[in-house]
Amino acid sequence: MIKRRIFILLTALFLLPALTWADTFSSMGTRWPSGLKKTLVGNNDTLFAANGDVVAAYNKDTMAYIDQIILSAPEGIVALDYMEIEAGAGLPDNQFIVVACGTGGLQVIPFADGQFSSTEDSAIVTRSDTARANENTPAALDIKGCVSFKAHSDNLIATMDDNFGYRVFHLTQSSPPALNEVAQQELSNEAFTMLVDLDRWEKDPTRHGILTVAKNRELGLLEMAKDLHGKWSIEGLGRATINLPTLPSTELLYFSSLTLRVSGDSAQVIENSMGYFFSFALSDHAPYLLQTYPQPDTEGISFGYPLDLAFDGPHTYITTLMEKDGNTPGVQVMDLSSKSVVGTLAQDGAGALHKHGEHLFSMDLKNGLSKLKTDTPSPIRDGSPVPTPFAAHELLARETYLFLADGLASPKGGFRIIDISNAAQPKRIRFEATPGRAGDLAVDGDFYRLFIADGDEGVRCYSMNGSFVTADYDPASPVPSPEAPLLLETLSSAQFDGESVLKVSVSSKNINGVNVDVLHALSANGNLFSFPLPLAASAPIIHVIDTSKKITFGDIPGTPVSMAPFLHDYLLVAAGDQGLQIVDLFSDANNPGTLTPAIEASYVSGLSQTVSVASDDSRYAYVADNSGGIVAFDLFSDQNTPALINLSMVGNFPLAAGHFLDLFVTDNNNAYTVTDQTYGNIQILDVSNPSAITHLGSETTLGAPRAVVAVTTGGLSPDTPALRAAYVADGQGGLSIRQTTNDDNSQEQTWSDDSTSCFIHATH
Repeated sequence: MIKRRIFILLTALFLLPALTWADTFSSMGTRWPSGLKKTLVGNNDTLFAANGDVVAAYNKDTMAYIDQIILSAPEGIVALDYMEIEAGAGLPDNQFIVVACGTGGLQVIPFADGQFSSTEDSAIVTRSDTARANENTPAALDIKGCVSFKAHSDNLIATMDDNFGYRVFHLTQSSPPALNEVAQQELSNEAFTMLVDLDRWEKDPTRHGILTVAKNRELGLLEMAKDLHGKWSIEGLGRATINLPTLPSTELLYFSSLTLRVSGDSAQVIENSMGYFFSFALSDHAPYLLQTYPQPDTEGISFGYPLDLAFDGPHTYITTLMEKDGNTPGVQVMDLSSKSVVGTLAQDGAGALHKHGEHLFSMDLKNGLSKLKTDTPSPIRDGSPVPTPFAAHELLARETYLFLADGLASPKGGFRIIDISNAAQPKRIRFEATPGRAGDLAVDGDFYRLFIADGDEGVRCYSMNGSFVTADYDPASPVPSPEAPLLLETLSSAQFDGESVLKVSVSSKNINGVNVDVLHALSANGNLFSFPLPLAASAPIIHVIDTSKKITFGDIPGTPVSMAPFLHDYLLVAAGDQGLQIVDLFSDANNPGTLTPAIEASYVSGLSQTVSVASDDSRYAYVADNSGGIVAFDLFSDQNTPALINLSMVGNFPLAAGHFLDLFVTDNNNAYTVTDQTYGNIQILDVSNPSAITHLGSETTLGAPRAVVAVTTGGLSPDTPALRAAYVADGQGGLSIRQTTNDDNSQEQTWSDDSTSCFIHATH
């Protein structure tokens, strides 16, 4: 079963030692998006789900997709709430989705007639005029939680601002709606707050409370008060401290957060790392503890990394990510009266929950959204899971940028650009929709152009440098860059004989003293299409690919599914049941500068289904194959003719069960790989000796990994060492990021407990 250290993907990040020769996974990492809990809300008819930077609506009865919207959420959407406001007699109620978007601020999106309004018609606030004490400039928001409620005819939203403390906003139903900050409370911690969750508590129609929980295990009860002049304030009513066992140093890395839910006059809290459950009663004063699970001083069963919870009547539903004490990962059903688990639905990757009537809705990071019946002790799926409208399918890293294709056959799918200059805090800086299925990415040698394999829509070409522009480019507009790519042109499917484009790659060759880039596109039918690309000049040029110079090569055996350039003249092709195929792009010795692709070498023996290929860019190639595992080849095995391709298999690393899906070879001769195994689905291999490949480390992601790259970028701050990190396209699990180091001995962490930092003391 999954080990505890697997789940550091969800925890706080700390400084890592510098990278040395052999990489192993450090027991630290992160994930984009950051939100895994409280990302499901709904009304009687509609379920709203957030994954990545997308909020989507589904019909609760049929689970049919309705609509979606992509938001500016650099860290991914953290939490959702649903707000319904009466519009008056005879009019439908106004519906809003309230979204905590981290450094993207607080966003309130109208939803009407089965559609989300555009962001231009929404209420968005990213800065506050109320800064921290002794600071005069407007404060940037970092909203990590939000709840909405109606109080004295005002529509309010209480938030946790990770740069400040508590902020409360009033929603005005103008067109578009507007958010105005009406109350705030700075917390006492000098540098940051420790708040991790909050929920609303309505004592009665005239009393409007907020319950919060913090990393120092403090539960605080607050009240929203309005004075005679109509001014709102936040007042403290009371607090309670959750009595958790002292965490040993080895557990500190796993202390992620606590999750809080309120229903009626009851509050429930789950603690992630040690798996404890707490139930509290709420009154006009401090919350008081009703029960703990397991009970103190007993050896009762605790939960394996609980993540979210929902409760209704005598039962509480808790999602868990790992096996512990015999409880399998999935949805646990707890009977509050007997303090015992009475049912379980096994489900790897279970995340956010939403309870409505006799149904429970669950976010499964491997398969999507599930609708569960709860009329039996163990939940039962009501229909098949529905994919979420967000996925991480294919990756490309260059400099401090990560390009992520979602692989979705949707008009609202496309690719994202993520800033990875700080490996510990990835931030999405751009989303570009594409009309087809964005399935692969490539850049040219100078990092001037980006190419997207867009399925049936062909290949899209973007400029990321002022050297290439379009005929209608306005010089007054922003210069094209990785953060603001400019669409130059699209090679339609007609350029690929009507075939869907599966993969793209760019090779570069010096021809007569000039470096010429060539775009290669591999179709779903196994044909290779190659296009010489325009050359950059001293002044910006209008980019037009001369399609009359296109070369089509249809003689690759097998079922080609992946390719990688090698040196300047070759393409390595993973060809399915025909193993490894090597294409010489300039095979005509009499015309060495002319594209004349031909098969130069092949290797099939011992391979059954080759799905991915990579190289060290000098001598060795590596493939992922269903039978051989990771297989190493010497491309120049005949030292009597060192300039000629002579292919020889020299070693391999098989899996005992499952298959390798993708691999990436680093400059220090480590191979990062992903597999289809349930556990240990990302692995590092040492390929410094290709004839004796060894295993360095493995970890497990929450989703279904499909691709991996590794890159060295900056540390946690400008004066800290650079970090190497593996970036894993984890399907609906998003982007998993695992730092690597030469050992697992990261610096010892300390836990700071400031019991006064997260609560507003009573004012009366």
